[in-house]
Amino acid sequence: MSSGEIAVSVSLSQATLTGITDRLEKRGLVTKTKSAVDRRRVVIRPTDACRRLLEKAPPPIQESFLERFDKLKDWEQSMILSSLQRLVQMFDAKHIDAEPVLTFGPIITGGENRDQVV
Repeated sequence: MSSGEIAVSVSLSQATLTGITDRLEKRGLVTKTKSAVDRRRVVIRPTDACRRLLEKAPPPIQESFLERFDKLKDWEQSMILSSLQRLVQMFDAKHIDAEPVLTFGPIITGGENRDQVV
């Protein structure tokens, strides 16, 4: 992927992504090359060392949370969701854009409320 495509997909500025990829390149985890088609584009590729590191990495916290959350009984899921909604209200946090730090997609509750999207 190009650095611009990566920046957009992870909601970071181009400058922030450049700093991150520079550090990853110094550690031998990515390579950065100019595109053969457009010399202004920088293409970033993971190295074999990066792939080995990713194989050992634990799953993202959101994945393990969703797996565990889905195993809870309906009433437990409702209690957690109600508490979180109340916290958002108490912090007046509805206007905060949390998208850059959260995974995409709705949480679908399990059991008899399978169709309930939060």
